Amino acid sequence: MVPTDPGPTNWKSNVRTQLSTEEFAAAAKGLVAQYGGWSVDETSKILTRKVEGALSPNLAGTAQKPAIALFGDELTVTDADSGVTGGKTEAVFRRVK
Repeated sequence: MVPTDPGPTNWKSNVRTQLSTEEFAAAAKGLVAQYGGWSVDETSKILTRKVEGALSPNLAGTAQKPAIALFGDELTVTDADSGVTGGKTEAVFRRVK
């Protein structure tokens, strides 16, 4: 999972080693990246993400448990207390036909 903020402007260079500290900092603040396993409890409608590694090293080894809802071709994932924003987040995924 790698959600990004679509708002940042383009970097001044396409070569990463030529970027400023400020450009890297702005990119990191608009990026959420993590990987690991997951499972779904259909009864409680909870998605458990077992984070093995992440851009934020504090997330490694944790389990995130957002609520899920499936309606037709839409999956909504709601995290009441996101470790990313410090508040509620909601992501909606739509099946492409």
